[in-house]
Amino acid sequence: MERVLKLPSASSDHAVTPPPAVQQQGVRARLWVPADMLFVRESAQAYAWLWLLRADGALRVWRLPRASLGEDERLVELAWRADDDPVNDTWRLPLAPVVPVPRWSVSWGHPMARAAQAFAAALDGAVLDTLGGLEQGGAYFGCAENYSRLAVLSPTVRAHRLQALALFPPLVAPLLLLCPERAEVLDPPSADDPPPGWHASPEVLDAIDRGRDLVGALARYWGVTRGVVRLPLMRQPWRTLPIPRKWLWLLDALPAHARPRTEADWQAWESHLRAVPVRWRSRSDADWVARGLGPDPAALWGALQQRWPHLGLALRDAWDFLRAAHAHAVQRGGVSVLPDAGELGLAWMARWGLRRLLAASQRWHETPVVDRFQPLPRPADETASLAAVEPVIGHWRSALGEAEELTTADALRAEGEAMRHCAADYWSDCAWEGMRFFRLQATNGERATASFELDADAEPPLYEWHDCRGPRNAPACDTIQALAQQLEEALNAEATMAVRRRLAQAVRAQRSQSRALVPQPTPDPIRPLDRQSEQELQGALAFWSAHAPAGPGLGRRLRTAVAGLLYRPGRYCLARLGVGDAVRLVREPDNPHDPLAVRIDWGDVTLGYIPRRVNRDVAEALDAGVPLRAWVDDVDPAMPAHEQVAIVVAWPESTAGEGASSRVTVHAPTQGTAPSRVAPSPVAPSPVVPNSP
Repeated sequence: MERVLKLPSASSDHAVTPPPAVQQQGVRARLWVPADMLFVRESAQAYAWLWLLRADGALRVWRLPRASLGEDERLVELAWRADDDPVNDTWRLPLAPVVPVPRWSVSWGHPMARAAQAFAAALDGAVLDTLGGLEQGGAYFGCAENYSRLAVLSPTVRAHRLQALALFPPLVAPLLLLCPERAEVLDPPSADDPPPGWHASPEVLDAIDRGRDLVGALARYWGVTRGVVRLPLMRQPWRTLPIPRKWLWLLDALPAHARPRTEADWQAWESHLRAVPVRWRSRSDADWVARGLGPDPAALWGALQQRWPHLGLALRDAWDFLRAAHAHAVQRGGVSVLPDAGELGLAWMARWGLRRLLAASQRWHETPVVDRFQPLPRPADETASLAAVEPVIGHWRSALGEAEELTTADALRAEGEAMRHCAADYWSDCAWEGMRFFRLQATNGERATASFELDADAEPPLYEWHDCRGPRNAPACDTIQALAQQLEEALNAEATMAVRRRLAQAVRAQRSQSRALVPQPTPDPIRPLDRQSEQELQGALAFWSAHAPAGPGLGRRLRTAVAGLLYRPGRYCLARLGVGDAVRLVREPDNPHDPLAVRIDWGDVTLGYIPRRVNRDVAEALDAGVPLRAWVDDVDPAMPAHEQVAIVVAWPESTAGEGASSRVTVHAPTQGTAPSRVAPSPVAPSPVVPNSP
């Protein structure tokens, strides 16, 4: 017999039990929540919220106009409605918590708080306990959508899935549940960027629901050995989910005795691994990273932390060194296929180890500038001088200190020489991407250099604090950090709006010209490599040449994520899609959204499209009959939708273009990330037939 929920002395708006007529139509419980119980902010007061529990166990949370508060006549419609209703400002909130949590000023005995307790009593306790257990590490799983996915199942299937979640939390949770970063009660999730998760393959679901070899099914899905699945580490909830597949590949590549055993051990590793100056996304990349960590990674991290107390900063600084080493190799020549900076870091780490890479970076940063700085050469279509950029704020002062904007190449170089760091290497970012550097001086006499990146796609365009370093790349003091935060606010003030819009427009114009199709100018090194670093560079390049995939007859390459995957049938094929699988590029000149559209097909399935910002060269090559080749370079269902699949497009060597580089051109979806090495292809890429269906 179903329990009747009553709430003594609660007002009708806060009552949990719906009217009998509504209960008969499948609504078990509901809870109306006024805005002032959840938010203080003025913008939220125009809304009301409804938590609604259906008889089949599904939980729905809606945000409605404030005037809809208490309209029980809408309960049946909202209980079974599958989509939003923008016309009536009615939005479903799948990431809302399973039970509303009133703001802290609402006492435990308040009718609203007691109504929330009564609503929680109507929910499935086993599901709530499982979701709560997954959150022990700090992740968020207790949303309405996750509750519904488990509660609507038959008792037997639900019990099996709860058991699987308890046995292997980090491996199963991303396959059965959404993994949002936080609860969202005010705004619905964006359709363009849904939370990751819920990508279980039929084999994994069958193993869970029928109790068949779950260890083997998980090992095959994640592409690792059974030993990784059986690690004690996989029996504990993780703080950060979903797991990037590359972490599991790394664990598989390490010797069994060198693998971390607890989630706490792994967290100590992960913060460092995220900063390692390589971008690795394939299984072979993980093998190279494991080789660079040596036989005892835990001891290595301890030794590195002892030598470089600010290890995260040292790892970040190594990127600047690798870019300089790459530029040095470009100028010297003599290498048929040259890795980019991220690939060079991977090869350096595999050949010499991470410790020697950081030591080379430190030596380079401590070397004084000896070459005369020369601004980067301009693209052929760029007429504006790169010797100076438009100031955003110029000289600025506050109670904590003052800042001077560095708007010329000479000023940026002088700052780098005075502070003994490599700020001058970023002049091209200032000229082409709107980045800005400032010389900071606090009232206590401390000095530092701060950099700010322009988000040209935001509306309005905004500057974001990028970095702040003292002499020799030392961390800035607290006063300088506070000064930089104040400066960020000043850069985004109303007074700078016109300048920010002009700079953002210029940045977007540069991108639209597809500068990636023109060989990019490489800055002259402003610091030489010492003799030992020269020898190590030679060794890293030799290692790369011996082990990197060559691709016979292939010239320039473009690596890019697949756009539109979320809206195409390919999103249902991720479990079967493999690295190295050939894909077909099909021109769509009549596409109403983009006449340069290039569709990506995997067999008879459409995966998506080449992103618009980089499709011009591919479209023109196909139109000209160039036999391009393309293949899958990465598949990671745990990543956001716009990063789950990446492909490589390769031009024949004879048509790579005069002066074109033979290295991979990478277009990553996120700024500030390093490019990755093209993984060995187990399936030979097939030629692409232009304009063929």
